[in-house]
Amino acid sequence: MGNELKKVLFLCIGNSCRSQMAEGFLRAKQTDLAEVYSAGTHPAGFIISRTIMVMQEKGIDINSQYSKGVDAVDLDAMDVVVTMGCCKAQEICSVSYSGEMIDWDIADPVGQPLEFYRMVRDEIETHVEKLLKRLQASTQAP
Repeated sequence: MGNELKKVLFLCIGNSCRSQMAEGFLRAKQTDLAEVYSAGTHPAGFIISRTIMVMQEKGIDINSQYSKGVDAVDLDAMDVVVTMGCCKAQEICSVSYSGEMIDWDIADPVGQPLEFYRMVRDEIETHVEKLLKRLQASTQAP
């Protein structure tokens, strides 16, 4: 039972930047703990090139990821829903949702200089590392 993959969804508005970074980091940092998803409430339909660039600087290729809407995932099947500072998970998830809801207050780098993207990327990486530790601890708990 403890070996089941946790389903983790990173959610923002456009699914073109912050949630894509978070998905990329969690995918790269773990291989056997989670199924990782990202989505947007109003998907842009593309990933912003600066997002791809700053993730490549960390050695993470997110070119195979794509922008999609929240309707493309089964919210109620997620174990963890993380919003990126654009909305609250409680506003998106159904009343019947029984998983964990986490809200990260992360500034939106869209339209900002490249250095701002890097700052946001590093903040997201820190949050993802903390989440990963919690996921690891929960799979080791009896």
